[in-house]
Amino acid sequence: MKIREVIIDGFKSYPKETILTGFDPHFNAITGLNGSGKSNILDAICFVLGITHVTHLRASKLQELVYKQGHSGVTTAEVSIIFDNNDKDKSPPTLKHLDAVTVRREVKDGQSKYFINGKCETQDKVRTLFTSIQLNINNPQFLVLQGRISKIIQTQPKELLSLLVEAAGLSLFDIKKQNALKMIKRKQAKVDETESLLEKDIGPKFDRLQKEQKDFIRYKEVEGCIKKVGKDIKIQEYLLSRDRKSKLSLLVDKEVVRVDILKEKIKESKEKFNAELTKLKSIKKTELAQLKSDSDSVVHKAQAIEKKMVEIKSLINRKEKMVKENVKSQKKLSKFIETCDQNIFKAKSERKEYKDLKKLVKKDYQSKKELMKKAQDNLQKIEEGKAVSIIDLLHNQLKEMEKKDGVIDSEICKIKTSIKFYDKEIEESKKKIDNFDQMREKVTSKIAQISNKCEDKRKIIDDLPDKKRREKDLREDIQELERSHKRLQREIEELSVQTTLRATKRLLNISGVIGYVMDSFSIKEDKYLLALETIAGGRLSNIVTKNVQSAETVINEAKKSTARVFVYPNDKMRSNPLSRDVKTKLSDNYGNDAIVATDTIDFNFGKVGNSMLLLFGSTVICKNSKIAKEIAFSSEYGYNSVTLEGDQFEPSGMLRGGYTKKKLSLLQRVQDIKKRRCDEKTLLDSIQKKKDELQVCVNENNVRREHERELEILLHEKSVLKDQISGEDTKRRLTKEYKEHVDTKTISEKKIENLQKMKETNSKDIESIQAEIDAIKGTENTKEAFEHQILKLREEIEKIKVLKKAHQKEIDMTDFKEEANTKQKRETERDFEKEKKEHDRLMQEKADLENEKKELEKEKDLFRDKINRINESQKRLNKDINTSSNNQKEESQKINKYMIELTDREANIKKAKQELDSVDYTLSSLLKEAPWLNEECETTSHRRIGETSIQKMKVDYKKMKEEIDHLRKRVNPDVNELVNETEVEMERLTTRRDIIMHDKQMIEKVIQDLEVEKKKAIEKAYEITNGYIQSIYSTVLPEAKARIDMVNQFSLEEGIELKVQFSSGDDVSLTGLSGGQRSLLALSFILSLLKLKPAPFYILDEIDAALDTSHTNNIGKMIKNHFGESQFIIISLKQEMFNQANVRYHVSFKEGISQVERIKQKKTI
Repeated sequence: MKIREVIIDGFKSYPKETILTGFDPHFNAITGLNGSGKSNILDAICFVLGITHVTHLRASKLQELVYKQGHSGVTTAEVSIIFDNNDKDKSPPTLKHLDAVTVRREVKDGQSKYFINGKCETQDKVRTLFTSIQLNINNPQFLVLQGRISKIIQTQPKELLSLLVEAAGLSLFDIKKQNALKMIKRKQAKVDETESLLEKDIGPKFDRLQKEQKDFIRYKEVEGCIKKVGKDIKIQEYLLSRDRKSKLSLLVDKEVVRVDILKEKIKESKEKFNAELTKLKSIKKTELAQLKSDSDSVVHKAQAIEKKMVEIKSLINRKEKMVKENVKSQKKLSKFIETCDQNIFKAKSERKEYKDLKKLVKKDYQSKKELMKKAQDNLQKIEEGKAVSIIDLLHNQLKEMEKKDGVIDSEICKIKTSIKFYDKEIEESKKKIDNFDQMREKVTSKIAQISNKCEDKRKIIDDLPDKKRREKDLREDIQELERSHKRLQREIEELSVQTTLRATKRLLNISGVIGYVMDSFSIKEDKYLLALETIAGGRLSNIVTKNVQSAETVINEAKKSTARVFVYPNDKMRSNPLSRDVKTKLSDNYGNDAIVATDTIDFNFGKVGNSMLLLFGSTVICKNSKIAKEIAFSSEYGYNSVTLEGDQFEPSGMLRGGYTKKKLSLLQRVQDIKKRRCDEKTLLDSIQKKKDELQVCVNENNVRREHERELEILLHEKSVLKDQISGEDTKRRLTKEYKEHVDTKTISEKKIENLQKMKETNSKDIESIQAEIDAIKGTENTKEAFEHQILKLREEIEKIKVLKKAHQKEIDMTDFKEEANTKQKRETERDFEKEKKEHDRLMQEKADLENEKKELEKEKDLFRDKINRINESQKRLNKDINTSSNNQKEESQKINKYMIELTDREANIKKAKQELDSVDYTLSSLLKEAPWLNEECETTSHRRIGETSIQKMKVDYKKMKEEIDHLRKRVNPDVNELVNETEVEMERLTTRRDIIMHDKQMIEKVIQDLEVEKKKAIEKAYEITNGYIQSIYSTVLPEAKARIDMVNQFSLEEGIELKVQFSSGDDVSLTGLSGGQRSLLALSFILSLLKLKPAPFYILDEIDAALDTSHTNNIGKMIKNHFGESQFIIISLKQEMFNQANVRYHVSFKEGISQVERIKQKKTI
């Protein structure tokens, strides 16, 4: 359907009915000046179409669409559009029978109404009508407003892609997807409902019924168990009571025997206890008292030495303090002597200076005296009338003065030369002092290093033990132990001679021979010796070999020497030793009073085990004949037995015994040899340990001596270095020379100052004489001139006299100073010598005290050694006392132990008899309750269990009774049927849930398929739109080609972008184009989107506003060439645009009313 006619009445700037008739089916243009109301025609068309966004109509509310908002008498805004419906293929399905369709919309009092062909309809029906002819009112792509192009230019790639999707009408896929998701939600709700039912209702019910079913099964099981367990308890109680009776009877017999044995042991222990008590009293009375006396004496002497050593240490400290005070006093006196020497030197120097000045003054005085004498002689001559010239006198005086001036200069020159000499000497002295100080610093630093090394050495020496005394003691101990070893070797040799079997001794060297029987074992305790020898008899000298082959070799060799031997091949020996159970039984009944013979010896089981078991394995050694008889003759045992005294008892009834010789037996001698060899080994170990300890002591003492020697070397080096820097005299001498040179230089400088003053005075006198000569020329021979000259000379002589006295006074003063300092120096030197002698005396006294201290330390070490030996003896005696006390205590503990055991045994006998009575009562009670028990237990074998297990069975029986009582109350007999019904219901609900889950998965698969189809449709729309935009853009801008590119070349999901390729071949994006080119590209994209889903008509509002003339003209051509089937209504102000339209509507605005004039263009489509 295309627009044929538009009727506007009361809408915006059209208060009167205005009819725009004769719309061209292809290209229409609406033009007019700004504000004339041309865009209101566009708003009117949008108004009828039912576009919901009021902003498209440029109004904030519907009332604003009425002319002057209803204030001019016009209260209704009404717009009608007549659509051409001749193209039946594109007409709405319900209106195909009509050639024209009229849609009208009016607004009155803020209310809006729609009419289709004069019939009032809802907005939804109007929207459905336009949707059926490809006009999407909700997303009006056919409406291109002014700002659309600029929005496209600024649109991001993903937003451009969404525009493409909307234009292609692919939003249907999203609608289907949303519907599918809603369906999934509903399915999930059903699944949740089913699972909730299973979890909260059916499941708990089924669990409860299963629990009831288990209770029912358990009830049946417990019911059967109670009967069986009740019978088993009675049988086990009967068996237990019967066995208990047998054991108790046997126990009473054993306990009676053990009580007798305990009584004998108590008697023996009491005898030993009394013997140890007597021995302990003897030790305490004699040896301990003597040791205490010796210890007190030695300790008293050691304390006296210690006290004396403390006094000597105090005296040494006092002497050291006195030495320090003496050294300080010597230093003070030495310093004062130096000061006196300096003062003496200074006084001598000053005296020399004043004497030199005095000589000069004396010469001057003699010169003045001679001049005055000449002047007096001349004056006398004048008085006598002789002619005399005063000028000659003055010239003579002038010459004397000049001569004096020369002497002064010469003296000054000499002194300056001496000052230079002293400067050099001062520099040299300073260097010597500095060198001495540097040397002293280096030596002092080295002394400090050596002192640190000495301290380290002393620490090492202090840390190392002084084992010189220990070394001496160890050497003495080793000598004593070696002497003991020699004695022991002689004893072993003597015993070996007595036990040697000469005839068979050489057979022991044969390969595979282990040795004699007597050498193959050792006895644990000597008390078993006689019993073991009785058991072995003559077999002690038999030979033991490893195997039969070795035994045959021994026999063959014995034949050669006519010796007769018995051989035990250990690998073939067979015996019947007493079992472990028998040994345990003997131990329980008799303790150590009855012990299997093999348990009293030590032997190598791997080598001689079979042989030893044959000899000793089946015989029991007993403490006395009573026990031996019980073991040999009782029905319970019946084993060979022998007493400690050598009496033998055999189960056959035969007895052997009687008198035994008191000489050493063969086994005794062999054991003595073994014991002595063991002692020898212990002694050799002790000797080796002592030697090892001695070697350690020697090494440690050598190390200590080496460190002490190194310390002596360091101390000697330190002493030598101290001597180098202890030359205080050298430093003092150098300092004294330096000060003397400085003082001499100062005096010389002062002397120069005095000579300079004399020279100045002399120069003034010369000038005065010269002036006088000049003044008296012509009157030189007058008496007044000579008198004046004499007077002047007399004054000068008086001055010289005063100066001489002053110099003499200074000389006397320096003599006094020198004498006083010399006297003080002599007195100080005498005091210094006294202090030095006192220092030597103190050092000698200190050395004597040190020697005395060393002697006392030696004595102290001797007493310490004595105390150590006494302490060792004390320890030995204490050890003996402790051993005796321990033995006494041990016997006492044994007595207590035996007494306690005796009491316990007697109590056990009493208790066992009581238990026997109780067991008899129990048996009779059980037989009374169950007479069948005796026959049952006799005819049927039952496994016996312990009393604990019976008690456990009773507890279990009681629990089963309680359990069955408890179960009886809650057992449900119909529980099995209910469980089956619930299982069926659970299976039904589970099946239902699985079906729903399957449907949900199928819907999810449909969504995935929709996504795939949507992706394919988008890609297809992308390809089609790309073709459209290339064609359209080439039309509006012939020298360029436009295209749509994917941002990601592998996927459209990241969006699309617009690009242009010019004739140069360069690709340019939107940002690289001019404003007009961008607008053309955006417009081309919009028009390409319109071609995807063509609408019957398009409305374009001033889309050419930003374009130049040529581009505007090309847009018109493009519309004609590419949209021949669509109707265009374009609002434009440019002639190049509206001149290409087939019909143009010119809008003008007069007296507040818009007017429209239809103009038929010359050009036709």
